[in-house]
Amino acid sequence: MLLQLINGKVQGVVHESDVPLLKKVMSVTRMERAGHVIPASPLLRGIWESIRHEFKGDHEIEEWCRCWACEWVVDLSRSGGPQLGPFTDRAAAIRAEEKWVFENLI
Repeated sequence: MLLQLINGKVQGVVHESDVPLLKKVMSVTRMERAGHVIPASPLLRGIWESIRHEFKGDHEIEEWCRCWACEWVVDLSRSGGPQLGPFTDRAAAIRAEEKWVFENLI
């Protein structure tokens, strides 16, 4: 987790595992994502979105979805960015997302 204060807002890179602690310690009222790491294949992406929607909050299902052996892309459109990838694994896509956020938003 890397955070900094910019124009009265705390900005940074936070991993999913850090969110509960961040909300508890900092009384966070709103968090916004810079982007999403999603399967590159439109077919897999549709299946992935359906599963994640149906089982939202089920940690085991969410972890299973993150471990798929497929290509991944980073969609940064919600923060005015590009689509990055494809990447051969999700970890590489996350590293690219973090790099883009550091270079362009922080």
